[in-house]
Amino acid sequence: MTKSNCKSILLSAYACEPYKGSEPSVGWKYVIDSSNKFSSVHVVTRRNNKSTIDAYLNTHRLKNVTFHYHDLNKFFLFLKRKFNLTNIYAYLWEISLFFFLARKFGNNYFDVSRKVTFVSYKFPSFLWFFSKKFILGPIGGGENFPISFIKYFPIKAKVKELFRLLLNYFYLFDPLVILTFCKADQIQVVNSTTYNFLPYFKKKSFIQPAISVNPFDFNEFKSASNRNNKITQFLYVGRLIHWKGLLFALMALRDIPSFKYHLKVIGSGSDEAFFKNYVQKYNLNVEFIPNVPRRNLSSYFTSCDYFIFFSLHDSGGMVVKEAKYHGAKVIISNFGGLRHINTDKNDIVIRSIKVVDFISKIKETFEKVIFSQK
Repeated sequence: MTKSNCKSILLSAYACEPYKGSEPSVGWKYVIDSSNKFSSVHVVTRRNNKSTIDAYLNTHRLKNVTFHYHDLNKFFLFLKRKFNLTNIYAYLWEISLFFFLARKFGNNYFDVSRKVTFVSYKFPSFLWFFSKKFILGPIGGGENFPISFIKYFPIKAKVKELFRLLLNYFYLFDPLVILTFCKADQIQVVNSTTYNFLPYFKKKSFIQPAISVNPFDFNEFKSASNRNNKITQFLYVGRLIHWKGLLFALMALRDIPSFKYHLKVIGSGSDEAFFKNYVQKYNLNVEFIPNVPRRNLSSYFTSCDYFIFFSLHDSGGMVVKEAKYHGAKVIISNFGGLRHINTDKNDIVIRSIKVVDFISKIKETFEKVIFSQK
């Protein structure tokens, strides 16, 4: 596809910011890619992304890209922040987007439209009304795992995961979601788990990860100066929420002498207090570090012996790809998008469908790499 045969594209990117990871990086990646393929790119995103985007545009030229900023009114924003209703807000945002765009453009105004973020099949889109061709995706969200893996989660986390599994099936019958799939000319699915979970429209779907590592997202590689080569250095980077699997790593470390390893945990999240209390209770050699700007993660990736990530339903596992890009060896689970990670002989993938066995295998792996290290 070149600029000559497709002149204009409309992107819907609820999350879209440069120099950030996860969903914002996916949105931004598709903006940059589209600017190289289309002569005119229009991007609609949230207002709270404007300051970051403006800062980028002050030093970088994107002459053929126009940003449009949209949010629901202050009442809905208040409810979103007060009760952590991000997904409900994003769902309503996609619906309200139709009316926002209708005031700006007529139907079939663009050659192509594409819904980019959130990377989930659970959100409707009406971009097809404004273009000749509509691409849905990247989408994930159908990732699953054995329900026994929530055994050691606190009750609140258990309820969340059970509710998520229920919603996964509920959205398959959502008429607005089904309409979105019907209207799509192409559907990009980010992993085989979601592809197999979705029961319809296989013929126009294809599997392709949402994003790859961009070297320009990181500063020049530098090894951390405070590395202790006498003990094994582990690293975790990600949100501090239970389904990301950090608890499994902490449980596996309980019976290993704390002077033999050091685990850096970079990130924040709603379950941060739980993890800190767990570390204190069992006297684990774990250091919590507040969120580090993505561009500055290189020194952490290059100075660890192993990057660990035992997520239960990540769509893509982008942070694992970033760790490997920096040359880090990884120890990971095999759920969701992580099974699409290209591992090599130095990496270790923990496979099990029983949580007790899963934790036992993590512990055996930790002991092996710790006590074999010279």
